Amino acid sequence: MAYAIFSALKIEGTIEARDYNNYTFDTEFSLYTMNAGLGYDLVSGRSTWSLPLYIGTSIQHYRADIDLSPVPGAYAAPMDVELSGDGFIYALTAGFAVSKEFFGKVRLTPYFLYLYSFNSADITAHASQTVPLAGTITQDFDLSPGRINAKMIGLTITLLSKRSWSISASVGGILTSSTGWYNEHFLDGLKMKSFVIAASYRGGME
Repeated sequence: MAYAIFSALKIEGTIEARDYNNYTFDTEFSLYTMNAGLGYDLVSGRSTWSLPLYIGTSIQHYRADIDLSPVPGAYAAPMDVELSGDGFIYALTAGFAVSKEFFGKVRLTPYFLYLYSFNSADITAHASQTVPLAGTITQDFDLSPGRINAKMIGLTITLLSKRSWSISASVGGILTSSTGWYNEHFLDGLKMKSFVIAASYRGGME
């Protein structure tokens, strides 16, 4: 089995931080991802069991432009900060699942997903502040989060039908998730979770 998946994410607009006196800042962020690879089922034939494995690669293009000016705080002079980054992230992806069909009507599939990047995003913060008598002071800070080391366990429940329709519900990250150093230090330990309901139609094919 070969697969290719493309996904895109774009955020643009003004974000309001209510915990900081309704402080607002402009944000522009985009992420485009292409995943491709190969998979193999260790159990063949008409068995009610299935043990699929897959391994592949992931290429992500990111672009960030976030204007935090002026930064709120007890500064004698306003401080302007801009975050920026533009580049590619290359990663290895892998996963496996254990799938079992019950009574010809339900299929349970717990799965494990893993991603490891060979490089990290290049994010820079440019800060500037105009101080009386001293003039304008500028400095750049490297905010690169390091390589991504992410893993997630999930569960898919599929309702099978002898007709052409089938319905599945997938829960990912609610059991466990880890997205590495970036989430821990920048997003207060954010845990990624997902819940997907899908309907498929075989179009009368056996």
